[in-house]
Amino acid sequence: MECARCGAGLVQGVCARCFLSEPLPSLVLGDLEVGEEIGRGGMSTVYRARNTALDRPAAVKLLPESLADDPAMVARFRREAQLLAKVDHPAVVRVFGAGSHEGVHWLEMELVEGEPVHARGPLAPGEAVAVVQQLCAALDAAHEVGVVHRDVKPANVLIRPDGSVKLVDFGIASSSAGRRLTRTGNAVGTPGFMAPEILSGAEPSKAMDVFAAGALLYTLMTGHPPEGAFEPPPAHAEAIRRALAPEPSARFATAGEFAAALSRPAQTTALHPGLPPDEVVWLRAAAAAWTLASAAMLYALLLCVTPKVYEGDVPPLVVQGVRELADGTKLSMARFEVMPLLVGLAVVLFLAAPAHGALLGRWRRLSLPAPSSEVRLAHGPWSFGLGVVLCGAYLGRIALETQGVFTLSPYVPLVAGLAEVAALWWFWTAVLEGTRRGRALMREPMVVFGFLLGLIPPVHNLARYLETLG
Repeated sequence: MECARCGAGLVQGVCARCFLSEPLPSLVLGDLEVGEEIGRGGMSTVYRARNTALDRPAAVKLLPESLADDPAMVARFRREAQLLAKVDHPAVVRVFGAGSHEGVHWLEMELVEGEPVHARGPLAPGEAVAVVQQLCAALDAAHEVGVVHRDVKPANVLIRPDGSVKLVDFGIASSSAGRRLTRTGNAVGTPGFMAPEILSGAEPSKAMDVFAAGALLYTLMTGHPPEGAFEPPPAHAEAIRRALAPEPSARFATAGEFAAALSRPAQTTALHPGLPPDEVVWLRAAAAAWTLASAAMLYALLLCVTPKVYEGDVPPLVVQGVRELADGTKLSMARFEVMPLLVGLAVVLFLAAPAHGALLGRWRRLSLPAPSSEVRLAHGPWSFGLGVVLCGAYLGRIALETQGVFTLSPYVPLVAGLAEVAALWWFWTAVLEGTRRGRALMREPMVVFGFLLGLIPPVHNLARYLETLG
């Protein structure tokens, strides 16, 4: 008999071509009663079914009619069942049988009640790691029997309501035993999850699945696959970076090693609790840029308020408060120093602002979870202590020089300058970490007081200097 709609042959009274385009509930394949469609890919469609002989639910994967006449695709479809039968692991979907009848090729598999993991959107680091660790266990089980999945991606990782994971779709998987079904030079897989060596036609290897597992973890954390010059999320950044290494030999030897690395807690620093080392490096680099910019601007302003003697003409408008000295020179107590201020402004615009923008862009691009705003900054006691030390050293120096015990004047500018730069850097790290945590700096009085104490020596020293000129 022929289908009245398209003229194709009928299977159990149903047209395979029309069934695949518009699923009908009455198709029967042996003991399988096929129901509604539950998934569709480029090379197969999956339907909910019931095995009437065993009275159990099942999933049936059908090869589309458009591919049923391609011997290579039929061989690959059958090989998926053979490879799945070799892998025995709770996180790998089980295959119960396979067959073909009048041009319809099918696989009977375990019915997984769940959804693709990407359907839940970006996950918290802990949830994403739990998914990938289960996936790594499934990959290890496959690799032990010589099976390489080659298409690990969010759509092929199902997560069930209880949080357990199932790895599905071994349609392009490869086995170390038997001939290859993919021609040399033909890259197979999904862009964004394909290891670089796949593009050069390398033989399937465990390293390819490790790369894909790393790309999956990155995607679950950020919402997009790693592309271009990507930056791993701080949570487990080193493990992700190693899994995604361009060279296969630089990656983890097994998926299990990757999972073990993810089990180790992310390292944090004592001064920046809750911030992984990678993020601390970025934060301190931005603080260093702001420190140099602040020092340049402060130095420029300092030049504006220190007296300057002019011989000859005095620049109009730029110089204010001029008085003539006995030797005919002119003294300016304050003025607008154009070049130093322009240099300071350039440092702010071309160093500090780009560094700050890069830091904020990184936080936004990686969707990094903000540490708790209720955790106090560790900078407070250290900042206050540094301010006390700077003030104490300054007062001690004045006392010693006043008593004529000895003088440290030749060394003071260098030492004091370095100390003030260090205080500035410490202050900016506190400002940036407060921004990261969403914690206002006014909630950290010890940081503010410590910074103000550190300003007392240079301000007082400048006042004493101006007093001697008055």
